[in-house]
Amino acid sequence: MKRFFPARLAVLTAVILGLLFQAGRGGPGTAKTGPVAPAGQEATVPAGSGEQTAVVNEKYGYQLVVPAGWRVNTRDGREADSTAKLFLTNGDEYVEVRVGAGGKGGIVGYDSDSQVLRATKQPFTALGTDGILFRHVKTGAAGARTWAEYHFVTTKNDFTFDVSTAVAEDQETLPAYFQDILSGWQWRAPDTSLAALGTPGELVSINMLSETQGWALAKGKVLRTADGGEHWAAVTPPGLTSNPWDVKCAFYDADHAWLAVRNDDQQGRTVYHTTDGGRNWKEAIVHTKNNSLIYGSYLDFIDSNRGWLLLEPEHGMSSLPGELYRTSDGGEHWSEVASSGGFGPAGENGLPFSGPFSFRDDLSGWIGGRQGAAFAPDHSLYMTTDGGRTWRPQDLPLPSSLASGKLDVDTPPEFFPAGGQQGVLPVVFVPDSGKTSDYATIFYTTADSGRTWRERASLPATGPASFLTARNWWAWRKEPDAAGLAAPARGELYRTTDGGENWTVLEPAGDLARALEKGEKVRQLDFVTDKAGWLLLTTADGRGTELLRTTDGGSTWRLVPLDTAAARRECGLTE
Repeated sequence: MKRFFPARLAVLTAVILGLLFQAGRGGPGTAKTGPVAPAGQEATVPAGSGEQTAVVNEKYGYQLVVPAGWRVNTRDGREADSTAKLFLTNGDEYVEVRVGAGGKGGIVGYDSDSQVLRATKQPFTALGTDGILFRHVKTGAAGARTWAEYHFVTTKNDFTFDVSTAVAEDQETLPAYFQDILSGWQWRAPDTSLAALGTPGELVSINMLSETQGWALAKGKVLRTADGGEHWAAVTPPGLTSNPWDVKCAFYDADHAWLAVRNDDQQGRTVYHTTDGGRNWKEAIVHTKNNSLIYGSYLDFIDSNRGWLLLEPEHGMSSLPGELYRTSDGGEHWSEVASSGGFGPAGENGLPFSGPFSFRDDLSGWIGGRQGAAFAPDHSLYMTTDGGRTWRPQDLPLPSSLASGKLDVDTPPEFFPAGGQQGVLPVVFVPDSGKTSDYATIFYTTADSGRTWRERASLPATGPASFLTARNWWAWRKEPDAAGLAAPARGELYRTTDGGENWTVLEPAGDLARALEKGEKVRQLDFVTDKAGWLLLTTADGRGTELLRTTDGGSTWRLVPLDTAAARRECGLTE
């Protein structure tokens, strides 16, 4: 549980922390860091160097002195003069500098492989500016190791700067090396050109609305296109960090969009919303009932006004609680609908668990989970018919062709047309054998508005899919290696025009074939007509993405060069 100091203790605590800062200047008993710092790339200062050196970051406007013997690395594949993730190491000691867009002042980015056990924050002064000093006690995913992290967070030139290090859990003083690096910091004038702030090659997801109009998420940025993805304009809400943790989005049309983002300085979720295509954004804060930490969230809108937000509050390893909130004014105000705390055997009192969900209309909705998990022992799909207040399980029959296993609903159903009676639900079959080669995707369909589902088709392996209508689908199948291990090799694109009764295999060709040969992996499909579609790939090194486009239904693909520098005019966003 995160803890915050009462306001009346702010001045006294700041003085105490200042004394601890000085006391932490080392000595023979200074503790080493708790976690092992991961290796960076492109070391620019060799370990054991006998002289201090300086790092000048022109893009974000700062300079710092690197102590003798420390290595300078970047963790986003960029040079040190333009990186948003600078990593300094000396043995098991490290200092990381992360830079986020906007001046809101929360911790920049999160490690999804760790969990915060306790947290405090307090006003603090360093780098010649006022900021916040965070102390987080964290544990790894397995819970076998704990440590403490210090984050000094401040804002400058409309950027958020997060300077952090880690120490042993029981060390409550800032280490000497951390103070030394902070004391050598100087501010400079940043490069604020759009080219410097753009994010080509770092798309996280896309959402195309037509052959020309669409949205995308990048690392800490919201982008919009008006020419089919050839150019992208940054329309990011002020205050969104450069690598926010667990961003969920909903894009209804070219004007209306919503983002649900966790900000560390708020015990809840910030929901940004725009009604003019990203020119202006408003925000609302949704708190959990107990003001606890938020582990995740899900978001869905059925029109420009009515939507739902599902929060996953802090919990133990064997539970997955959720709190469901609703808005009827486009995200201005939110009210609680249900929570999993009161869920009973008949589903009469609330949510069964937290997970991906969608609504077909004002009353009907579905939420999915993994069958056999501690929080959903019998069913992987639940339905509500009263706007989310109560939920009941639904049966998903397992095809006789598949061996024993469980079902995992990690994608909610889609209906055609929007709000219609026909729907498609892709479900992952998780084999008891655990072999990747035994995984499959089962496509369930409904013709009665989701009251019942029947198994329509199944394909081997797993991968992204795109549903244009109730009958026109595309599905990418990852191709596991011969040994049946987790590493996918290439893959194939399947297409059906009769709702899964028959499939056509489209062999990778052109730029798609070349990308797969380089080790790139398909992460998303998005079709808007029977001819026009996009495919998002992750590069082999995992540092970037490439966007491909088809105009013939997926037979051939062309690389779309990502350009943000000249996009504002294309999207009509000139000031």
